[in-house]
Amino acid sequence: MTKRILSIDGGGIRGILPLALLTAIETQRGPCADLFDMVAATSVGGIIATGLANRVRAQTIRNMLINDGGTIFANPSLGLLGPKYDAAPLEEFIDQTVGAAMLNGIIKPELIVPTVDLLRPTSMFFKSWRARQDPRYNFALKDIARATSAAETYFAPADITSASGDKYLCVDGGTAINNPTIAAILEAEATWPGEKDLRVLSLGTGIRTEPISPGDGGLEGWALKIVPLFQDSQTSVLDHLAKWAFPRLVRCDIGLGPTVNAALDDASPGNIAALIALSNQLVAAQLNNALTILAPPQNA
Repeated sequence: MTKRILSIDGGGIRGILPLALLTAIETQRGPCADLFDMVAATSVGGIIATGLANRVRAQTIRNMLINDGGTIFANPSLGLLGPKYDAAPLEEFIDQTVGAAMLNGIIKPELIVPTVDLLRPTSMFFKSWRARQDPRYNFALKDIARATSAAETYFAPADITSASGDKYLCVDGGTAINNPTIAAILEAEATWPGEKDLRVLSLGTGIRTEPISPGDGGLEGWALKIVPLFQDSQTSVLDHLAKWAFPRLVRCDIGLGPTVNAALDDASPGNIAALIALSNQLVAAQLNNALTILAPPQNA
């Protein structure tokens, strides 16, 4: 039986890009929760994925990100002793997107979302099937979304508690794996061993094309650039590894070009308008390729 896997990168406000493609897919084929058997996603992708798994439509999440992005990334702090943004608007956005659902209630699609726990410290994956087996691994979806999107220097770490009462202090899943495609492939192969028709759709949040200036190379010059640089660079490496390991992968992404500011937190009206325009180009260029994932099974 065909198994279809969706992977969504992290990328802050640039999540508008994969959401446009998912909206177009849903317009033609119906809710993503019915189309995919497993979703792996990081950071803003994790917020999107938890919403989709809770049967929120991609168009709804996209509209919210466009409309509320400026609030999430509002009033930046100029100091170096705390996070750049207050997390309250992000948490409100997550609450409106995900609601009160728990991970153990998610069955289709299965959900995989990475984070990094500072208390252990180690990277970890929230997995829906594990949550159904053991309350130690069961969390509120809104806590999962907050944990995977707690980008260092941008937001404070997420202080969350499992259903069994275990406490975690988490930062952005992109610290460990900003492009979770290869994790999705490995988990899918373990979950459905011997499956001969495994299909993977991997969605990026735009490819940085403009150079990065480190200033004088000191802490102040790098402070708010090292996180996006690290995430973007490891995304490309992970994409290469995933394609090498799984040649049937369909990857959809697009160069950001000179009109879009690649910063994860540029939610200014001008940059959002540029992202919307670029997302329309992405859909026009790659929707048909993405839809090949949803073609009838090979033995149909």
